[in-house]
Amino acid sequence: MLASEVFFARCFSWFYKGSRYQCNLCGFKSRELRWRGHSFPILKEKNVISAGKRRSDCPHCLSSDRDRLVWLYLKNNLAQNKNILHVAPELPLANAIKNSSTLEPIEYTCIDKKTKGYYYPRWVQDGDITSLNFPDAHFDLIIANHVLEHIPNLTKALAELKRVLKPTGHAIFMVPLSGSHPTDDGCQLLNDKIICALSENEKINRFGQKDHVRLFGNDIETIFDTHGWFISPKNPSDLVSGDNLLESLALFPGECLLLAQPASLN
Repeated sequence: MLASEVFFARCFSWFYKGSRYQCNLCGFKSRELRWRGHSFPILKEKNVISAGKRRSDCPHCLSSDRDRLVWLYLKNNLAQNKNILHVAPELPLANAIKNSSTLEPIEYTCIDKKTKGYYYPRWVQDGDITSLNFPDAHFDLIIANHVLEHIPNLTKALAELKRVLKPTGHAIFMVPLSGSHPTDDGCQLLNDKIICALSENEKINRFGQKDHVRLFGNDIETIFDTHGWFISPKNPSDLVSGDNLLESLALFPGECLLLAQPASLN
């Protein structure tokens, strides 16, 4: 997301003003939301949660439904003075964490694997989750939303994230997730390196996006268990009481926030 996108969104957000929705990240009230996502057939065919073309974005700060869901969880569950690692940070969510007077993390570190042609705020460090430059057991919380479906070497990424997480810490993972099919992984071992050799069109047809290398499915708990993680799926209804707040925040009932801990603790 470019800073200019947020600037222009705020300039024209008056067009959306109303009372049906209220963003919990910026407080803006609107009668309608902005569009997000794609309508590729595979997303409907495999009943993919957290994907598809839908109205979900705040017209003022451009937060998505998943940004608002994560913020709802953090505000209600995160104690003060925590070391946080945020991978591929979403600008509205990152700004809320950085500016929060209640969370006040000791250390808030944002990383992304920087790619030419993309915009990154100055406070985002270049980083690769398959080779993290942090000591063992350093972070209390890791946030990595819609990241793991991009990483060919899932085993190495989950091992590294587990390494830098404190034994008592936890992670928030969100991914596009098929509720009706098992995980479809397009990666393979070639010359001692795990790669995805599929074309962009093949990725769209199989995973619903040209830069995804897998589509997680209804076996996700088993996959994470194999990699040494215990996950506890949380739906919006687990975090809020009453349909009115769900509708006001425009949270989708089927959305899944994955809370993860090292399996050795469970």
